[in-house]
Amino acid sequence: MEIVIFPDEVVRGHGSRFVAHKLLIVRVVYEYENRLPVIITLYIAKRKRYFKGGFMKIKYYPDSDILKIRISDKKPKYGEECDDNFIIHYSEKGDVAKIEILDASKVIISLLQPILEKKPIKTVI
Repeated sequence: MEIVIFPDEVVRGHGSRFVAHKLLIVRVVYEYENRLPVIITLYIAKRKRYFKGGFMKIKYYPDSDILKIRISDKKPKYGEECDDNFIIHYSEKGDVAKIEILDASKVIISLLQPILEKKPIKTVI
């Protein structure tokens, strides 16, 4: 059931069915009954055949205040510091595989500040 609740991707299936992909190789066909997902079948799939989307995964580590953004499923071979707070990891072919943001809580706020100044978040009380 975790695949239906937290899929990497969901695509429309036949009729009223949906298809959830998890870990790029598990395929789950399901439909909704009374607003709850009902699994029809589950099987291992060829990921190149079925997976339509990207791989991006984001994880925050509060103890170290690091935000890791996986751009692809390619294994990082080496990393380079891009700035005081950014490390870019590259695959063997030189493609960006992962980005690490150090002191993420401060960096993200500073990146969002110009946007928030132009379009402030409205608080509903």
